[in-house]
Amino acid sequence: MSTSLNHPRWLSDLLDIGDVYEVGGSVRDWLLAQERGEVAEIKDSDLLICRIPIDKPQEILRKHGTVNLVGKFFGVIKFNPHDDAQTFDLSLPRLEKSYGVGHTDFQVDFD
Repeated sequence: MSTSLNHPRWLSDLLDIGDVYEVGGSVRDWLLAQERGEVAEIKDSDLLICRIPIDKPQEILRKHGTVNLVGKFFGVIKFNPHDDAQTFDLSLPRLEKSYGVGHTDFQVDFD
């Protein structure tokens, strides 16, 4: 993906080495607002980062804000840029297999 668009520096840095997709509730909220002719108020965004090893985004993002590895087992990074009030949850593509009773005991494989 080209970084010639006016992206925040942290996003451009990630796009220089891989792919980033906005997913989840912020996309749903934006689409619903568009349908109603409104402007969506997005407070947090979920991003899927592809073709980037989990240690690399942390290294890049630390230069631009606060990074917390809140879901190490599931590969989830919570990021708060220095210059933005919005919070971003970044995750890696993964395959989850539950082998326990209920919603417990997972095997997680990262692609």
